[in-house]
Amino acid sequence: MGNDGDSDWEKEMEEFEMTKAGVKGLVDSGVVKIPRFFINPSEKSSNNGGVVRLQIPVIDFQGLESNVTRRMEIINEIRKASETWGFFQMVNHGVPISAMDDILQGTRRFHEQPKELKMDYYSTDQRRQVKFYTTLGFIRKPHAASWRDALSCTFTDDILDPEAIPPVCRNEITTYAKCMIELRETLSEILSEALGLSRDFLGQMQCMKSEYLSCLYYPACPEPDKTLGTEKHTDPTILTLLVQDGTGGLQIRHDNYWVDVPPIQGALIANIGSFMQLISNDKFKSVEHRVLARSVGTRVSTACFFFPSADQIQKPYGPIKELLSKENPPVYREVSYLEFIGSHQKKLSEETQSTVSKGISKVSLKSTMEAEATGVEEEREMNNSVMCQLTDPEGTPLGPSMYLPQSAGPKELQQMVNKLLNNEEKLPYAFFISNHELVVQLGLYLQNNKVSVEKVLTIVYQAQAVFRIRPVTRCSSTITGHTEAVLSVAFSPDGRQLASGSGDTTVRLWDLSTQTPLFTCKGHKNWVLCISWSPDGKHLVSGSKAGELQCWDPQTGKPSGNPLIGHKKWITGISWEPVHLNAPCRRFVSASKDGDARIWDASLRKCVMCLTGHTLAITCVKWGGDGVIYTGSQDCTIKMWETSQGKLIRELKGHGHWVNSLALSTEYVLRTGAYDHTCKQYSSPEEMKKVALERYKKTKGNGPERLVSGSDDFTMFLWEPSVSKHPKTRMTGHQQLVNHVYFSPDGQWIASASFDKSVKLWNGITGKFVAAFRGHVGPVYQISWSADSRLLLSGSKDSTLKIWDIRTQKLKQDLPGHADEVFAVDWSPDGEKVASGGRDRVLKLWMG
Repeated sequence: MGNDGDSDWEKEMEEFEMTKAGVKGLVDSGVVKIPRFFINPSEKSSNNGGVVRLQIPVIDFQGLESNVTRRMEIINEIRKASETWGFFQMVNHGVPISAMDDILQGTRRFHEQPKELKMDYYSTDQRRQVKFYTTLGFIRKPHAASWRDALSCTFTDDILDPEAIPPVCRNEITTYAKCMIELRETLSEILSEALGLSRDFLGQMQCMKSEYLSCLYYPACPEPDKTLGTEKHTDPTILTLLVQDGTGGLQIRHDNYWVDVPPIQGALIANIGSFMQLISNDKFKSVEHRVLARSVGTRVSTACFFFPSADQIQKPYGPIKELLSKENPPVYREVSYLEFIGSHQKKLSEETQSTVSKGISKVSLKSTMEAEATGVEEEREMNNSVMCQLTDPEGTPLGPSMYLPQSAGPKELQQMVNKLLNNEEKLPYAFFISNHELVVQLGLYLQNNKVSVEKVLTIVYQAQAVFRIRPVTRCSSTITGHTEAVLSVAFSPDGRQLASGSGDTTVRLWDLSTQTPLFTCKGHKNWVLCISWSPDGKHLVSGSKAGELQCWDPQTGKPSGNPLIGHKKWITGISWEPVHLNAPCRRFVSASKDGDARIWDASLRKCVMCLTGHTLAITCVKWGGDGVIYTGSQDCTIKMWETSQGKLIRELKGHGHWVNSLALSTEYVLRTGAYDHTCKQYSSPEEMKKVALERYKKTKGNGPERLVSGSDDFTMFLWEPSVSKHPKTRMTGHQQLVNHVYFSPDGQWIASASFDKSVKLWNGITGKFVAAFRGHVGPVYQISWSADSRLLLSGSKDSTLKIWDIRTQKLKQDLPGHADEVFAVDWSPDGEKVASGGRDRVLKLWMG
């Protein structure tokens, strides 16, 4: 029976959330009995009237800046109020009354507009910086929802895009946020001095550098004795500032009494957060407070919560050392703010969820001895669970830290992530801890890796391809025809055709259905060093050691016009303009040992731009998804070029020797355009351009396009070129020159091949080293990824190919068969085939 009741309770709440109308919607519908999930049996109506004989301090800030004596009086008043009450009201604080009135009016205006205008903002997605909500989806029995609606805006490091704020209250919120930031600077100094510290102490800690603005609306309740406007809670922040209208209803807990906080015209209410209590070592107190529900009238208030800056949120904070002594030892351990708001989760306070913590009541982080003495039940719970923080690959938290049972494994985490992300279609995810995939239960992982549970365990969730590539296991065909070494191989974007270039001066196209030669393309005068398909599959371009380029029609194997002449030395790289920028594909860029890069128009059959500036040979070239061309050179630099006039945008310096290889985080979708593993064909260039743009945006995500470079100096650099000319990180570990670098199709991994006979795996977001793949006994020349980013292919001077499993970070398949060095490898976009070529003059096709 109890379970059935819980099910009905949860169903009722789910139906409420689906309306996206909030508590205001319930009232407007004429409800006379409140839904069960609002009923709060633990909070009785006794003492709801408050205790009139007690009154929280009211502090007048008049003279703060002009009178030294008055300033000291104000500091002492705040010290006393913070030590005894944890709350105080401020008047003459410098925030214009007009701004306070406007924010309350803006709050009311947003919540009282038609629900159709609010629904787009309704969300339980904690990552949204601006959202309208009631419960955030956290409520579980025996806790109850609060009888109020909220519009929240997060200003991380004081920044929030105004366009994200609802227009109906945009000006009011942005103006009020600026006022709060200005007042924060004053209060930061006063609180520092009230603690007996230097005026700038808290400012230097950056513990109040971000704000979370919550615009709260409390409609009249038909059964006010059964619920609360806001459940009792403490704020897990440094400081909270509140402006309330004249309705009243706010109460604080003092000496075991609920004390009314009466509205005062022009006053702001300040309360100490529990994180301040921690860093002050209990000198300042954070106290419980609540808001009563009312049978008539509507209450409106706006709260501003201050918390640490983005780059300090994972930094350990503890009691301020200057406040400690033998007589006043630390009573709290060091803890990051993320861990703080995620800890001690026995009692879920829903209003605290609406603050920046998204769901944490006051955290007691006393010393270990005290915890052992007073927290037996909590310790038992901790022993069977671990505090975890889910983040995306870029480190953005998915909600607050939370306790997860040690029995949870990838399956349970996958269900959780899909739920938190509100995915209508359940997507596959992989989970990584310290760059190693989690494939067992958390408890077993902790045991095997001797991981401490004293700190928050960061678990990175990573979306996986919905399809899965079968590992290549056998050589299906050995195709002869070339009379010299095969120097390059490439599948077409749709995976239906294969081309190869050889030292015999020819390009060959192969019939993949019969696995026999289809066309022999003749016209070059010297070795064919590189080949490249246009992303729409309509053109194939090859470049030779003689410096000429040739366009070919893949359907006939015939040249599309005469060779393109301009380079004085051999061609080292070819890259096409992405199809999402221009369809049908026409332009491509070539790089040469002569130190120039040239942009060509395949339709006009001429060079339209020459990019000059490198002082030595250009070794590699990439055309990025945002339209920028990147060239790497033997002069140790990487240059960025815009493509309308060929002007130099930026120069990236850092390498101490030749730059051998470049790769972009979006390179796979730039190469394949609109095509994916389904090999769908498109009826028009416009349709192809649209799909290609969608794929590019999905792969790129919210961050900038990343670039990785490999060099003769044995190092690699990870760059975010659109953001900075300085590298994001330097990647070291190879013992000889880095020959080839390549991002995985999903952009989450970087692989590098070196003459030191190893392949190394790196985190594609941070550049951190993940694993070394050893097994080749000769230099590794080239690598290629499977379309699902789960497998990596390498070809070596030792005449073998090897398949590496990214999950296990071990050799998956050894593929011997070539009689000599393997110069070129490629994995087809449909995932079904691998092609390889080398010094033995044959082309090999491999299948699962």
